[in-house]
Amino acid sequence: MGATLRRVDRALYIFECFIAWVASLGIVGLMFVSVVHRVFERPQGRLSTGLLWLFGRLGVDADPEFVHGPLSLGLNLLLGFLLALLAMRTTTRKTPSTWGRDVGLAAGITAALSGCVWLVLTTLPNGLPWAIKGCLTLVILMGFLGASMATYEKRHLTVEVGEKIWPASIAPTVRRIAGVVTAAFCLLIAYFALISVRAYYLQWAEHPLTALLDETLEVPKWVALAVIPHAFGMIGLRFLGQALGPADDAEGASEGAT
Repeated sequence: MGATLRRVDRALYIFECFIAWVASLGIVGLMFVSVVHRVFERPQGRLSTGLLWLFGRLGVDADPEFVHGPLSLGLNLLLGFLLALLAMRTTTRKTPSTWGRDVGLAAGITAALSGCVWLVLTTLPNGLPWAIKGCLTLVILMGFLGASMATYEKRHLTVEVGEKIWPASIAPTVRRIAGVVTAAFCLLIAYFALISVRAYYLQWAEHPLTALLDETLEVPKWVALAVIPHAFGMIGLRFLGQALGPADDAEGASEGAT
C-alpha cells in the first residue's frame, strides 16, 4: 500500500511539474505579446519622436513620415542586432567563438525577433486585453504548485530554532506531532478553499457571464482558483505521509512545520 501511494504521489508531482512548466511558458508568451503590442502599436515611437526633436533643434528639415517609418524601422533593427551581438560576445563559453559566427547568430536572432513582432502585430492587431490578468493568474498557479512540489521534495522553508529547543530524546516524537499538526492545518485550509471554489462554480453554473475571470476571456473563476484546494490538499497529505512514515520522512515533514 505504501509503495502504491508513493508511486501515485510521484505521478502527481510529475504532473505538477509539467503544469508549472506550461504556466511559465504561458507567462513568457503573454508578457511578450503584451509588451510588443504596447511598444509597437504606436504610429509614432519614442525613438522617432526623439529624433524629430533632435533634428528640430539642429535646424534639419526632416520628413516626419520618413522618420517615423523607414528610419525608425532601420534604427530599431540596428539596435536589436547590436544588442544581440553584444550578448553573443559577452557570453561565457568553454571554447572561444569567432566574430563571424557571433555576427551570424546575432543576425539570426534579430530576424527571428523581428518576425515574431510582425506576427504579433499582424495576427493580434488589438493585442490581448486580458494578458496582464492572465499572467497574474498563472503566477498564482505556479506559486501554489511550487509550494506543493517543495513539500514533495522536502525543500520547504524552515525555522531551524524549532529543531534546537527540544531534547534529542523526544525530538523524533515532536517531529511527527509537528508534521501532523501542519497537515491538519493545511487540510483545513484546503477544505475552506474547496468551499469557496464550489461557490464560484455554482455561481458560474447559474450565471456564466457573471463568474468569469475576465470579460474578454471566457475562463470561469473556479477554474483559476481550483489550484488552491489542490495545493493545500497535497501539502497536507504529503506532510501527513511524511509524519507517519519512516523516521527520515518525519524529519523532512518537521523541517517545514517548525
